[in-house]
Amino acid sequence: MTDGTELREQLLSARALVRRAFAFWRTALVVFLLGEIIAVVYLLVHQPQYRSEAVLLYGERVHAPDEAPPQPRTLAVRMRELLTSRQQLASTVESFDLYGDVRAKYGMSDAVEELKRHLEFRAPGGDTFTIAFRGDSPTQARDVTAHLAERVIEQDAELRKQQASATRDFLADEKKRADKQLKSAEQDLAAFMAEHPRFALDVMPLATGAAIRAAISTPAPEPAQRRRYVRVPAPQKEAEPAPAAPPPEPPLAVIEAARQLAQDKALAAAAVAAAREDLNQKRMRYTDAHPDVRAARESLDRAQGRLDAVLRRKPPRAPAAPVPTPVEEKPKKTRYVEVPAAAAPPPSSEPASDDLVAQETNWSRLTRSVTEARQRLDQVEISLFRADINASSTSGERAAVVTVVDPAFLPQRPVPPGPRTIVAAFFAVSLVLGLAVALGRAVLDDHVVDARRARQIADVLVEVPRAPKPRRAHA
Repeated sequence: MTDGTELREQLLSARALVRRAFAFWRTALVVFLLGEIIAVVYLLVHQPQYRSEAVLLYGERVHAPDEAPPQPRTLAVRMRELLTSRQQLASTVESFDLYGDVRAKYGMSDAVEELKRHLEFRAPGGDTFTIAFRGDSPTQARDVTAHLAERVIEQDAELRKQQASATRDFLADEKKRADKQLKSAEQDLAAFMAEHPRFALDVMPLATGAAIRAAISTPAPEPAQRRRYVRVPAPQKEAEPAPAAPPPEPPLAVIEAARQLAQDKALAAAAVAAAREDLNQKRMRYTDAHPDVRAARESLDRAQGRLDAVLRRKPPRAPAAPVPTPVEEKPKKTRYVEVPAAAAPPPSSEPASDDLVAQETNWSRLTRSVTEARQRLDQVEISLFRADINASSTSGERAAVVTVVDPAFLPQRPVPPGPRTIVAAFFAVSLVLGLAVALGRAVLDDHVVDARRARQIADVLVEVPRAPKPRRAHA
């Protein structure tokens, strides 16, 4: 069998299959009509959806120079959470009486979930956000979308106010506690300096070794002679020697001035440390040419200048002790008596090393506590100042405002697909399905209708052509 003969046989077979399929046109028609009936029922039952949307714009407030603005991703997450919060959606369902059948059958939770499925939130980028809703009618879609946009704006403003107030109150409490800690540390340092006045006269109170310098600068008492008995000529009536005056203690004004000098040095050192830390933080965020970095460097230079000026101040010195006036002696009669000489105490040695270590440890601990407490207070005051500005700005004209740049509109057409599209789709599907059913029945049909089909079963001896249909004669 040649290729031409084989192709001719295939064409004849296809034509025969189509002819047999046309024999089942009633089945194809039934399937087609059934599909169209389903389309009509769907159009009657299906409720068209109308979509409306609103565009919101986040207007940034005035920030401090070293305060970073909120990130767009953070804003988008916050807006989405405010929009889809269960409390807000439940109030929206009740306000507009949405999904009454779902609420009656399953409750408010399922109605809220149904509303979530009809909501859309998009953040294309920047400070713009889109809120959309699909409702059963154009008016419902517009009103619900406008209501949701207003609620998001109100909740965002209220949330920012609450956060700013909570931060300010927390920092105010922290400032009170830092004030108490600083006052307690300064009182401990003042008590130590009152007990050891020589530390107040140290020219480098913040440097290590204050106890050793104080011990070296303290003069040692002169040794006295041991007491003994000698026979010397004595006057008849000798006046008793006046008791030696005790070494004068530093006046209270000197101690107070020394304590004030030490506090000034601690304050200046704390200011230098805070300025240096601020400069390091600015350098991690900006370049050296940034205005904030330059301002921080200038602040560090000013703080260092104040510290140098305080270190150059000389500590106050106690006034010199008055010289006792000599007492005139009266003429005395000479006689020999046995007079005991004053016994001298053993020469005093330098302070024990354990005392020096303990004093140095206490001095370092107290000065470090004062410095740390003052640095903490300075940082809390700066944070409180920023929080106060933020709280004031959230309730004033400089607050960040979320505005509606594109309000919700009234949709004119339902959400695709429309009724025409649905009818056309059902028509095409029904037609294709009817033809497929007819062809399937033709393939599965086992009736012999022509010689070619008979030859597939057995050899054909004689083929009798079908008699032509008689034509009706027209008068």
